[in-house]
Amino acid sequence: MPLSEVIYAFSLVRATLIRFLRGSVVGDTADLHVEYELALSISEFNEKSIYYVSRGYEDARKAGVQSSKRPEATVKESVPRQPKEAWDPAEEWNAHISRGGDIGEMGG
Repeated sequence: MPLSEVIYAFSLVRATLIRFLRGSVVGDTADLHVEYELALSISEFNEKSIYYVSRGYEDARKAGVQSSKRPEATVKESVPRQPKEAWDPAEEWNAHISRGGDIGEMGG
């Protein structure tokens, strides 16, 4: 799989998450601050993911080049596996569960 397609996939995931975040936050300025912080965290995670995937890709290519120089080594073409079920982020998102402590909740 070309590295450019992997990087593009990460960009699509980031854009989808931020679009979902913008569409789900309604409220006062405190909510907007939380939205901004979360969007920033998503972007930072995306950038680090792209960096580490690129490094892994480069390391794998170097290892492939080194192993192909040996006469007994064979390089197998990998076939990407298809997921059994499509992942739906809406299924994991449950707006009824409070993760940050809504008004009236008591933390400990």
